Order: sequence, then C-alpha cells, then structure tokens
Amino acid sequence: MARPASVFANIDTETQREELVALWKEHSNHYTRMRAHAIILSDARYEIEQIVEIFGVNRDSMRDWVKRFHQGGVDALLDDDRPRGP
Repeated sequence: MARPASVFANIDTETQREELVALWKEHSNHYTRMRAHAIILSDARYEIEQIVEIFGVNRDSMRDWVKRFHQGGVDALLDDDRPRGP
C-alpha cells in the first residue's frame, strides 16, 4: 500500500506563528521547542522526510505532531505535566 501524500502544517494567523516562534526559541522543554520548529518548517513546505532527517524522529511522530497542531493549535504541542520521581 502506498504512503499517503505529504501532509503539511498550516499556520493560520500571525499570532499563531508568533506563539510557535516563542515556543521554539524560549520554551524550557527541548521536545516542545523541537515540535514547534518542526511545525514552522512544515508550514514552509519542508517535506516530512526532510524534517524527520533534521530532527532524528520517525515519520509517524512527525505526522502526529502535524495532526495534533491541526486539532489543538499551538497548545497541543506542549507536553503533559508528568509527576517527578522521588
């Protein structure tokens, strides 16, 4: 079965773009910064394969990030709070 055509993130507003850039450049969590940057690159029409190569993640993760962004916006890229160990 053939893989579906490339999926790209679409940043709808300048405010949303500014929020993504702030996450990318300022957030304390490395993975949140990475997801925000990946969405910005996807909006710039970098193919999923290119982004996967840049960040060293698998294709399914990248497709999930785009899906999360489309469904929940910038906030969907944030990690859930995780309780700290002892």
